[in-house]
Amino acid sequence: MLIAGDISYPDPKSTLYKRKIERVIKENRLNNVFLLGYHDDIDRILCMSDICVFPFLREEPFGIAVVEALAFGKQTFYPKAGGLREVYKIFGSGKILLLREH
Repeated sequence: MLIAGDISYPDPKSTLYKRKIERVIKENRLNNVFLLGYHDDIDRILCMSDICVFPFLREEPFGIAVVEALAFGKQTFYPKAGGLREVYKIFGSGKILLLREH
């Protein structure tokens, strides 16, 4: 599993959140999970991927990463909230699987 992206907020909560994720990976011996951090070659990562999951806990205002995954024809899981409602309207008939809303 590749986890691309990084927490870009210069905030102690962001650092603690990232450390928590790293601890869960280590404690559960998830040796096939890789935190890639920020990448400017996301197109290459999408080409290597079979499934894309976007487990946003907050409302995503634009959903650009989700649209990129869909444009690459990937099976994509995402919540139908925020700007992603519009993405769903456009790609709703495609190969889309939605995460359950909270």
